[in-house]
Amino acid sequence: MQIIKEIIGNKCIYVPFFLWCVVQAYKVISDLIKNKKLDMKRLVGAGGMPSSHSAVVCSLASCVG
Repeated sequence: MQIIKEIIGNKCIYVPFFLWCVVQAYKVISDLIKNKKLDMKRLVGAGGMPSSHSAVVCSLASCVG
């Protein structure tokens, strides 16, 4: 149980995950506004801007640094 508390309390784990969720949700919302069509494939799909991969890597590097 202690290890789970340490994992949940580690900001280098939850900040990149939270940021990934925010960026993926933003992709869906911006695609909805632009194309007037809800495309849920954008939620889990790769590619496009903003890049969720770049956001996760930058936040992870910031947390570690």
